[in-house]
Amino acid sequence: MARHAAAILRSRDGRSICEGAQWAGNVSGPRRSDRSPWNWLLILPVVVPLLTFVFNKSTPRLAGLPFFYWVQFAFVILGVGCTTIVHLATRDARTGSHAAPKED
Repeated sequence: MARHAAAILRSRDGRSICEGAQWAGNVSGPRRSDRSPWNWLLILPVVVPLLTFVFNKSTPRLAGLPFFYWVQFAFVILGVGCTTIVHLATRDARTGSHAAPKED
């Protein structure tokens, strides 16, 4: 029942909007696998901010800000750090090395 997408997507004058497009189920090619153990590290910046009993207090203060507020900024840094580590650890496995292209 999979049909060519161009048969469905047509402009007002009847011309095809997307020539040659196919449904994702019909596209053949190598299967991509994102199952790296490094991806588990991405749970950390999601779960830690949900543990409100850990940071539901006002002391210690940092530059006059209560702990509750400045630890929120630390969670942003935690999220960026975890995302960066996962990206760097998995990019070679996904796309090959990122070395500079060879000059001919």
